Order: sequence, then structure tokens, then C-alpha cells
Amino acid sequence: MEKVSRKYCKCMWIVLLLMVRALVVSAQTLPTEKIFFASDRMSYTSLDTVRVSGRLLRDDDGKSTVPYSRYVYLELLGDRDSIFLREKVAVDPQGNFSTTLLFDPLAPQGIYYLRAFSKMMCNFPDATIPTFPVELRGAHPTSVGEDRLQCHVFPEGGKLLDGVIQNVGFCLTDRKGLPLQVEASLMDEKGDTVNTARTTPSGWQVFVMQPQKGKSYRIRVVVGG
Repeated sequence: MEKVSRKYCKCMWIVLLLMVRALVVSAQTLPTEKIFFASDRMSYTSLDTVRVSGRLLRDDDGKSTVPYSRYVYLELLGDRDSIFLREKVAVDPQGNFSTTLLFDPLAPQGIYYLRAFSKMMCNFPDATIPTFPVELRGAHPTSVGEDRLQCHVFPEGGKLLDGVIQNVGFCLTDRKGLPLQVEASLMDEKGDTVNTARTTPSGWQVFVMQPQKGKSYRIRVVVGG
């Protein structure tokens, strides 16, 4: 009987120690962070560059705002929380960050959601992660063509900007509107090649260029030799 009593007391002490430890842990403040961020616009075409900047801050002791994490993660979400794009971005010592994102040229039009978080923030409910909507709208093409070929050009932002590096999307189709998968060259007025690319099976491709003031440009395509 005495042995049973000792075992019982020992078990009670273990239980009490575990309860005390649990109370101490629960009283401790978990390290937390928060993010403030924004995009340069709320509406884009599939060929626009999405420019994002923000700041990651510590949000627990009230004494310092220097974040614990060295990286943040940006996600572009579609319908049913499907992830279309995810990027890991480094923050500076004060938590500042900036980056650029590109839509898939074939992404469907509609409303998408951009959110940013650190790994530490994943310990908390999704409702604490800042998220806002951005619109993906249709671009307005400039069309040029001959009997055998149609070329639809989509400059980023709707027009070429002198001295600014930008994306110029284009779509090549035959006279029936069927996509062409061919080699294409972007050339300046002197005939010098600025960039080359091969269109996808859907006829789409993107050139990266830096338009120069006073210069004109054309896309050269050889079809069927």
C-alpha cells in the first residue's frame, strides 16, 4: 500500500510540473511580424510589369521594428486560391523590399489576389496575412499584317516609352487566325537585330527592349523559308 501511495505522489508531482511548464510557455509572447505592402497599380494587362514594394516589421515587444525574417514571399492567387505565381524576395536590414512580377501572357482575364507573408507569419491564421485584389484586363493590340501573316503587338502599358526597359508582347497568326510557331526578330530602322525569340505553340512571345527616342522598330518573321 505504501509503494502504491509513493507512486501516486510521484505521478502527481509530474503532472503538476507539466502544468506549471504549460502555464509558463503560454505566458510567453510568440515572436510575430507584420507586412505593409502595395503594388503600383490595381489594374494590369498580361504584358504589364507589376511593381511591388513594402516593409516587413517585428510586431511583438514594441521596442524594435527590425524583423526576424530575412525573406518575404509574394503570391498571386486566382480562383479557388490557386497559386499562379510565387516569389521569394530578400528584405534589407530594416525590412524594406521591392520586386517586379510578370503575369503569364496566356493568363485568363479576371480578378486575382496578391498577398505577402514571412514564414513566421504562417504560424497564424490566413486572415492575418495582408491580401488585396488586382485586375487582369485585356490588352489593346496594334495589328499589322500581310496576306499570309497577322502580327498583333502589345506594348507594356499600351505604348513604347523612350529609354525605359519594357516588355513588348506579340502574337503571330496566319490569315485564318491560326497561331504560328516561328522565329521572330525585333529590328531597328537600320536593320540591326535588337532581340530574337521563337513564338509558343499559341503564337505568343515577349520581347524585352529599351526603345530609343527617334528610332522605329519592326518585327521580322520568315514563314516557310
